[in-house]
Amino acid sequence: MKKITLLTIFGLALMALSACNKEEVTASRTLKLDLNIIHDSDTKAVKTGWESGDKIYVFFGKPADHPTPAYLTLTFDGSSWTEAWTAGLEAEIASTESGKLHAVYTPGKLGTISYSSYDKRYNFNGSDPGWYLKCENVSYTVSEGVLAATLNMARPSDFVQFYLEGQAANAGKLQFSGDKILKVKISSISGTGFGQSNYSYGYAIDGVAYKGGLMFSGLLKSDASGVEASHKLTITDTKGTRDTKDDVVYTTTATKTMKYGDAFVLPALDNAVWTVTP
Repeated sequence: MKKITLLTIFGLALMALSACNKEEVTASRTLKLDLNIIHDSDTKAVKTGWESGDKIYVFFGKPADHPTPAYLTLTFDGSSWTEAWTAGLEAEIASTESGKLHAVYTPGKLGTISYSSYDKRYNFNGSDPGWYLKCENVSYTVSEGVLAATLNMARPSDFVQFYLEGQAANAGKLQFSGDKILKVKISSISGTGFGQSNYSYGYAIDGVAYKGGLMFSGLLKSDASGVEASHKLTITDTKGTRDTKDDVVYTTTATKTMKYGDAFVLPALDNAVWTVTP
């Protein structure tokens, strides 16, 4: 038996975690992990800290080295991180002295991971749209059975978030869009880092259930950041179908100053600010 030591630091704006928490759990494994997991952020985020069930996916080297997807999953249980390796990867990394890794966290689903021999990358099929944290081309070392690395998990700077309270049960039915909000999602990883799929401004964004509500996020248009502007915001109740005939659409126009990293609570759907059709 041996100890796995994971150091977690999460910089917060709305809710502070301990500045430095040392987690220790015992496990019978090939490698001991000495990981410094950092997230420094001044965002007024809806979700502001590591929570039970959060997962970080760690990829080593290039996808072409492992056509059968290989990665390490770190799962937070509320107080510490546990590890799970795909078959054979831990022993392979244990036999190296150093290398490069990439890591990603998303509050939604990462989807099914598959290898594309044409692009020599892993695709994240069915990943949820919205914000994510990542680090790329991080150096790691292995010495005397200890894998050491610093995961400086950072988000793209131009995300904004929106929260609709009390609607978690309608995940998969309610979608959000803003005329100055770009739908994006983490979609792949290559030998050089992660890929992002961009849709278009005003494209409907599925919500991620969070604490009884739905969390939506996208990229704020550059010329709309830090200036007062008119924003057309829409919630569409699709009833969980692709058929638009029974859709109920809630629309409002708000004049606000939005900045990169901001988070906003949307009015409840029974609020009179929404124009409802049909």
